[in-house]
Amino acid sequence: PPPEAKPKPTILDDYVLRRVFDGVALVEGRRGIIEVEPGATLPGAGRVEEIRRQDGRWVVVTQKGLIVPSR
Repeated sequence: PPPEAKPKPTILDDYVLRRVFDGVALVEGRRGIIEVEPGATLPGAGRVEEIRRQDGRWVVVTQKGLIVPSR
């Protein structure tokens, strides 16, 4: 049987990734710009699981989905 395709992760529209440096991400949401690192909790997004490069760009992986840079 063919391998099952992984479901696409949810992109969280409430936040935008602005910058990543030294393992810390700056994300912008309704409450302004917030500094987050793995283990932090973001309202509406849950726990930050990791900050990583994916498909040539930085993403913040949370329990509820991905926070990506604006397009």
